[in-house]
Amino acid sequence: MKLTCTHCQTRYHLQSQPSVLANKPAVKCRNCGQTISLQSSLEQPYLLKLSCPHCQTKYRLDRRKIPLGRKTVKCKICQQNIVLPLDTPLSQPPTAFFNFIQQRVRQLDLSYGSSGLTTLPAEILQLPYLQSLYLCNNQLLQLPATIAQLVQLQTLSLQNNHLTELAASLCNLSQLATLILSENSLTTLPAAIAQLANLQELRLAYNRITTLPATFKQLSQLRELDLSHNQLTQLPTEVFQLPNLQLLNLSYNKILSSLPRVAISLSYPQLQQLNLSHNQLTQLPELVTQLVNLTTLNLSHNQLLELSPNIAKLSHLQTLNLSGNQLTELPLDLAQLSQLHDLDLSDNRQLSLTKRQVVSDPTKAKSSSQSLFKRLKLFNNSPIEQSDWAITLFKPRLLAQLKSPNRSVDYLLPRQLRKLNLSGNRLTQLPATLTRLSDLRELHLDNNLLIAIPKVIFQLPHLQQLTLSGNQLLEIKLTIKQRQRCPLQRLDLSHNHLIGLPPTIGRLTQLQELDLRGNRLTDLPSEIGQLAQLQVLDVWENQLSQLPVALCQLPLRRLNLSNNQLRQLPKAIAQLTQLQELDLHNNQLTTLPPEIAQLTNLRKLNLSHNYLAELPPQLSQLVNLQEIDLSFNQLTQLPVNLAQLPNLRKLNLCTNLLTTLSPKISQWLEQIRYQAGWEAVRLR
Repeated sequence: MKLTCTHCQTRYHLQSQPSVLANKPAVKCRNCGQTISLQSSLEQPYLLKLSCPHCQTKYRLDRRKIPLGRKTVKCKICQQNIVLPLDTPLSQPPTAFFNFIQQRVRQLDLSYGSSGLTTLPAEILQLPYLQSLYLCNNQLLQLPATIAQLVQLQTLSLQNNHLTELAASLCNLSQLATLILSENSLTTLPAAIAQLANLQELRLAYNRITTLPATFKQLSQLRELDLSHNQLTQLPTEVFQLPNLQLLNLSYNKILSSLPRVAISLSYPQLQQLNLSHNQLTQLPELVTQLVNLTTLNLSHNQLLELSPNIAKLSHLQTLNLSGNQLTELPLDLAQLSQLHDLDLSDNRQLSLTKRQVVSDPTKAKSSSQSLFKRLKLFNNSPIEQSDWAITLFKPRLLAQLKSPNRSVDYLLPRQLRKLNLSGNRLTQLPATLTRLSDLRELHLDNNLLIAIPKVIFQLPHLQQLTLSGNQLLEIKLTIKQRQRCPLQRLDLSHNHLIGLPPTIGRLTQLQELDLRGNRLTDLPSEIGQLAQLQVLDVWENQLSQLPVALCQLPLRRLNLSNNQLRQLPKAIAQLTQLQELDLHNNQLTTLPPEIAQLTNLRKLNLSHNYLAELPPQLSQLVNLQEIDLSFNQLTQLPVNLAQLPNLRKLNLCTNLLTTLSPKISQWLEQIRYQAGWEAVRLR
């Protein structure tokens, strides 16, 4: 290290170790006896002096803290970019400093944007103790063979680069546990990948992989494998020979129903989550039914026409997604999945929840019903007549249906279901057997053809969430008795044809969220004030002309009244003291009541597209207000005390009649822009 005495100008060349120099604050000059600071000498090579060309602000930057590839920095005063000198990045750090840090670096992040690295800096390969290296969002085309020198590397992320092949030398990183290669242009993997004996997580999503090497099955420690968004046409046998694999994602490929027969006889004891969504499957592969420990199976958005009865073998299955297929019926064996809690059957356009037993010869009806009983056998092999649920379901009327030809039988869904999605199936009614789902918490019936809320819904004792959006409901009949406890917490009735709500709406005493968007409501019943737990109410795009006073007694936190016909707000709105978001845009308001200032917890207020000519001065009392939209009104001036809003970060005043602003308001707006950015205030 070279340094010069600032007193007598004597020059020295020190040969001490970097660790000694770093811990020693100063040395004494042998010529004049004065102290020479080592710290300033160590820092000097990394000092970069800059001046902003726009506001002339001067900066002193540490070169070591400027990332490689960075071309500009932003001025803190005027927010303009300052171009850095071409030699700014510390791509070749001084030897003393580099020797000092290379023994200590364990994690290095060199993730950039569009102007990132095209080659791997050679200095990185001189970090023998590096454990985590992140090179995401660069422009790397290949990795050097010398990357094998990072023998301690455990995590390597190369996401979003331009790699077309993987260097075989990478497979010499024997300690590597996590390898992320997503969003590249890989078509295959080297056979040497089997050398990564400790690899536990491998992400290969968004590539062009068509096959895997035969040696892939030797990755015995692999637990998570992501091959989504590739070009696989069949399941590679090697994937299902990984003994410890727990999570496998094969979604968004081109996998067909034809699968390797050899794989079916294999054993996959650990696989718990399998995602085969967005492929081209026309039937459930027999291979999948062998994965007896599966807890999550996603088969959504394929071309399944039917579901194999062998799905009953997946006795540990908890989540099953069959949405976006072409199912017309379900196997009766589905009821045997005793652990199934989440079932998604949405967007199967021709799905019927009624099983038709077609028997051409009436004399064969008895044998048909006996066959049905065999298929409904329980896992514990107990006689079906002695099981509790059989006694409940197989009442004399249902038994008569089973024995009669050409009669329909409602499907038996797994009794333990907690979440059921039947959206987008053109349903006009629900099966009566739905009442047996005593543990059901969520029921989604969006985008069907229901004209009334089925009575069976209110017989579900634990139902908390019900969505009926996009049906053809004209009115609501809530069959809830006076003292009946209804556990419903979230109700979505949006985008129907409702013209009113019944007074019995007040019996939903546990309701917390009510969505009424896109209907034809002209008023709300006063009984809505009985919803003592309601926190969110959305009445967007209706025909309301006034609000009931009872509404203002609710503990609302978010209220959306936009796209209605409100001309004024009741003074009782001051009682909504817990309100945090209020949306009133696109109404017919001409004034605001001064009582609105008592909404002291309000954070967002949207008053755009109304006819406001002035604002009440009391608006300045909304001390927690962060965003306010006053665009498309008829404001000619702003109250001066509006500048007293201490937390406002976003203000929209576009398309008003404002001609001039007071100096105090102008200064206040400039302050908001300085703190929250130029776009935080919009005047035109």
